[in-house]
Amino acid sequence: MNNFATKTNAPSLAGASVSQGEGCENVRPQPVAIKPSIPHTPYPTSATLSHPLQSNQLREAVAASVQTLKQPWRKLWPHQKLALAFIAAEQARGISFTLNLSSRLQDTLSNDPDPARLLSHYINRELKKVACDGLPYAFAFEVSPSGQLHIHGVVVPASLDEDHVSAIDRALGKAGGKLKAANIVRRAQSYLGPLYDGHGWFAYLQKTGDDAAHFLGTAKVTFISNSLKKLCTADD
Repeated sequence: MNNFATKTNAPSLAGASVSQGEGCENVRPQPVAIKPSIPHTPYPTSATLSHPLQSNQLREAVAASVQTLKQPWRKLWPHQKLALAFIAAEQARGISFTLNLSSRLQDTLSNDPDPARLLSHYINRELKKVACDGLPYAFAFEVSPSGQLHIHGVVVPASLDEDHVSAIDRALGKAGGKLKAANIVRRAQSYLGPLYDGHGWFAYLQKTGDDAAHFLGTAKVTFISNSLKKLCTADD
């Protein structure tokens, strides 16, 4: 489900280069490398299906982490790198997403020593059907109060054209596995929406990182694609 894109307001997006090829969507982004600029003060975010509002506690967490994110990439912890990735995606006019995972895929990921990398293989495979070289993206696992594993993430599309964003939505849905019919009635497979505050949304996800790590039996609960890393480390 995408929550914002239309053909009448679809500007070209500055993102990583995407090559053309048979079977790939005909998109021509403008290649650009950026160094994420860290906001000095947090700012409120608008609510969408995949983007929660910041509480005062989250704003304080964002403000407290600003200085640590100014260190060189190689010195950052994985959760700090994810924060920079979300900020870089926002500055590259990326979009946010939430992806519900099938029960079968949840079981598969729970039994893998590196579930984030395994899921990235499925996402890469489907995104390469949308753009031949794939698209920059990152995600973090979260566990719902009812025990359902899902991911929140960001992706930098080649454009905000409705057809292109819809293709990304379908690709993510396929990567998430097939939901049972009863589950489809209760919730959509994926939600796409504007990315208003990458740093603040990352702070929100930090709250449940320990739960996801306990659920999966590993601390490897985040992933950043190589193309998004390049956007983060342009000046390193």
